[in-house]
Amino acid sequence: MLLHGRLKKMVEALPEKAKAVVLLRYQEDLDPSEISEMLEMPISTVKSHLHRSLTLLRDRLRKQEVAQ
Repeated sequence: MLLHGRLKKMVEALPEKAKAVVLLRYQEDLDPSEISEMLEMPISTVKSHLHRSLTLLRDRLRKQEVAQ
């Protein structure tokens, strides 16, 4: 439960487009092509947002774990 709360705050802190892509992918379970159509952005941009956002979230979680 604690992890869920921290992760939710981190996702909320993402830039708007990146946050939308992450939520559509992992909360709504849409695939990148569906997200691309829905947000009217190239699929490569969707994949880039996912990759960068997940890397950022992982790094932030690791830093928080080390700090504890």
